[in-house]
Amino acid sequence: MPLGGGEEKLQYEECCKKFHDGEIAADPVILMQSRYSAYALKKAEYVMATTHPDNPACKGSHLPNGKVVSTFKQDVMATCKKVKFIKLEVEGMEDGSTNDEAFVTFRAHVQVIGQNGFRSSNFDTEIMKEKSRFLKSEDGKWLYVDGNVTYVDE
Repeated sequence: MPLGGGEEKLQYEECCKKFHDGEIAADPVILMQSRYSAYALKKAEYVMATTHPDNPACKGSHLPNGKVVSTFKQDVMATCKKVKFIKLEVEGMEDGSTNDEAFVTFRAHVQVIGQNGFRSSNFDTEIMKEKSRFLKSEDGKWLYVDGNVTYVDE
């Protein structure tokens, strides 16, 4: 199973399991890798716990009239079920405007399962490139805030 083991290509037990079990990620790159593997392994609670409360997705999905149609947890679980995570490539990290902000740029190779009309055709692999923003919480934990996403050709 593809996980976020970095260039070392570490196995789950050597890389992300300890974070899913409660150890705090030391930096945003490690957090990015552990979040990717959490999505791949359908560990929605970890994804939610490592998302900053300022992320708009925390409020769930809404209709234009404001009616909530799904919760954040339901949205994360839907992503876990509908997306096959193939490979993660972390391109780099850069510091933000303060010591408590950082950006991680990565490429996620994914396939959407059982959904027509999305970006994939015949369930081809898509490459999503994102520049993610992370903030350090008051208790010293890095959290995912948001990101700018584009889809790229290989």
